[in-house]
Amino acid sequence: SCTNAVALWLSEAVRRSRSASLMRPSQRYCSVPSAPISPTRAAATTLRADKPAPDLMTDTKSAHKILRVLILDDSPDDAEQASAALQQGGYLLKTQRAETGVAVEQHLDSSQWDLVLCAHGLANLPARQVAELVARKLPCTPVIVLAHRIADDELRLLMQDGARDVVIKGQWGRLLPAVERELAVAGERRAWIEMRATLHKLEARYRTMIEASLESIS
Repeated sequence: SCTNAVALWLSEAVRRSRSASLMRPSQRYCSVPSAPISPTRAAATTLRADKPAPDLMTDTKSAHKILRVLILDDSPDDAEQASAALQQGGYLLKTQRAETGVAVEQHLDSSQWDLVLCAHGLANLPARQVAELVARKLPCTPVIVLAHRIADDELRLLMQDGARDVVIKGQWGRLLPAVERELAVAGERRAWIEMRATLHKLEARYRTMIEASLESIS
């Protein structure tokens, strides 16, 4: 009958939406690397990203022309150097600098941020703790650590805790390509989350329609 045909069509639609909702983002969204990453390897990876496809570079800059950056550093000079490196990429910055864990939590709760820059080695503000906090409160906001020097073991732990990259202070030319790469990844992750939420809503709608059809048949 016509009613049975509608019920079969709706059942197939639910099956397809459920299959699509099981999709996972690509491996690059995982903050845990498969092996420890040395500073030399991290630098090479970022330098390769220094020449992205023209359309990706244009889309990223247009989407983030005004960049909201939370800077966690006890050095005003280093914070200014980081800001200047980003401004060279054409970004208009809205920045806030903090030095304590309490201030960081307040800023994360009160505002939305596109990027968090965190200095490594602050006694009262461990970078690993910051990475975990941002991952919990703003999971799509990348954290990039700024360090004078860092051991491979510490770098691996930072990446496991949610940091997306480490830039050596003084090598400010590496900061802009690293930020642009992570902003692009964050944008793709937000799109995936929105798509999954939409699929869940469609599945719930189809389920309701099927149940209503079955009740009318009975």
